[in-house]
Amino acid sequence: MRRALAVLALFTGLLALPTAMAPAGAAPGVPADRFATTGDFVQFAYERVLGRQPDPGGLGSVRADLDAGRLDAAGALDRLAGSPEWDGYAGATIRLYRSAFARGADTDGLRYWLAERGRRSFASVAAAFVASPEYAARYGATTDDEFVRRLYLNTLGRQPDAGGLAYWVGRLRAGVPRGDVVIGISESSEHRSRRFIEVTVTGAYAALLDRVPDPGGAQSWGAFLAQGGTRRALLGQLFASAEARARQPVVPGLATSDLVTGLSIPWGLAFTPDGSLLFTERAGVISARTTDGMVRRLAVGTGLADLFAQGEGGLLDLVVDPGFAANRTFYTCQGRQAGDVRDVVVVRWAVDAGYTTATRQTVVLSGIPAGSGRHNGCRLLFPPADPGSLLVATGDAAIGGAPQDLGSLAGKVLRIDPVTGQGRPGNPFASSPNANTRRIFNYGHRNLQGLAIQPGTGLGYSAEHGSDVDDEVNILLPGDFGWAPVPGGYAEAGVPMTRAGAVPAVWRSGRPTIAPSGATFLTGCPWGAYRDHLVLGVLAGRQLRLLGISDNALLLGETVLGPLAGTRVRTVLQGPDGALYAATSVGGGADRIVRIAPTGVAC
Repeated sequence: MRRALAVLALFTGLLALPTAMAPAGAAPGVPADRFATTGDFVQFAYERVLGRQPDPGGLGSVRADLDAGRLDAAGALDRLAGSPEWDGYAGATIRLYRSAFARGADTDGLRYWLAERGRRSFASVAAAFVASPEYAARYGATTDDEFVRRLYLNTLGRQPDAGGLAYWVGRLRAGVPRGDVVIGISESSEHRSRRFIEVTVTGAYAALLDRVPDPGGAQSWGAFLAQGGTRRALLGQLFASAEARARQPVVPGLATSDLVTGLSIPWGLAFTPDGSLLFTERAGVISARTTDGMVRRLAVGTGLADLFAQGEGGLLDLVVDPGFAANRTFYTCQGRQAGDVRDVVVVRWAVDAGYTTATRQTVVLSGIPAGSGRHNGCRLLFPPADPGSLLVATGDAAIGGAPQDLGSLAGKVLRIDPVTGQGRPGNPFASSPNANTRRIFNYGHRNLQGLAIQPGTGLGYSAEHGSDVDDEVNILLPGDFGWAPVPGGYAEAGVPMTRAGAVPAVWRSGRPTIAPSGATFLTGCPWGAYRDHLVLGVLAGRQLRLLGISDNALLLGETVLGPLAGTRVRTVLQGPDGALYAATSVGGGADRIVRIAPTGVAC
């Protein structure tokens, strides 16, 4: 996992610190029923038109112009379709069909070659065309003279002039590949002008409808452009068509129901393979909601006798072992007091088959500072692509020097062996003589509260409480994430969450901070336009916050989900049924675990 994330960092443009954004959703010129945020539309446009994720500069520029009303959806599509990048590969490929085969592009072939963008050069595409079975079947073996004459006829509809023929035949005899000669003639200004309308219409259809135009569409739109119509109008009409809309996401409805009520500060939630839900309450309760709808408080014997549950500490996160079906094991992160010493520990438990009793097995990890009772963290996560590793996200315990102290477990993301509690091979400081240092995956955090893995990419993200400056969502990479309050005491007012030279955040709250707590990605077709988005539970801001994050770790945008508005939300988790589960954090027996299911999306 560490190597994959480190490699990705080289390509993401993460050196540009993101600007804090208001949760505005989609701009007025972007269909709000299909895109959660303006940036989601920009990502859609880049993927459909240019075949790639947006780069930081392009995302920022197009999003800003959409938000300011300087562009609408059609204008944004037109900007990308009119770019040299589009014309240099997609436009050139459409022209190449005429030059090589004397015909227009077919849907399957064009779809294939457009999917090759970023994986091969256009020169290799041209070489493949003239080496193809279709080319051989059409023209057979040709001399250099015949080859050039055929290209002129296919491309320009005429025989070559004497100078042109001599030049290109001479190039071939000098060893220039035939594919390069095809490009030279196909990309001439004469051919580009001749095919402008065909390329414009075919490119628009390919981007928005994933097919080449039917004869009627090609004729009508060709006439439209020939009479002075614009590419922007063409793109706008196709984008708004029923056929295109069927290919676009839909913002889902949200149906909310209470799963469990009467709780006090539920903290950790985890589903077992049989669909039962294990959960904690901070004061020291472990419960199970089984598939028959029954909620049982588990008997733990003396397993929580040393629990320290004051301030922000107590029985915190809970995660199920990947081998739970066979070993019935789960883990908790919890405060502990032994005499005058307080720390946060990771404990391994086993639950019986009837979900009546949880037996404490062992303390896997200890020594996470907790003396102040503040900033205890703590989140746990088994990363699916990193078997044998457990991630532990900790708080800085309000100790000024702890986040930057590589001998302390506070203010860190730890990557440990869940059996031994030791650091995993591949950690940044795996060769350190200090056992704590060997456990560190990254450092420089204030109070980590959420961990989540992005579907598709496998990238990890953490969410943390900031001071008065910024809350953050960060990518899980090795390195210093920049929290360095004044050592000695804990003077944090006005201290930036990410100091200069540290790994920048993917998302920042700006002021006022909102206290994100708990994070999960939404997966599955029923989530429509929210699919693959990160959901944050929010305490101070009292809401669910939805973030769009691109595959190359750029913040697309953010919006607020309606359910639980005005309610402190501690933890969020996607269940095996695809629904979102959220635990409130009100206290006094008024808390609940809520199920939020998407509706209205055809799959």
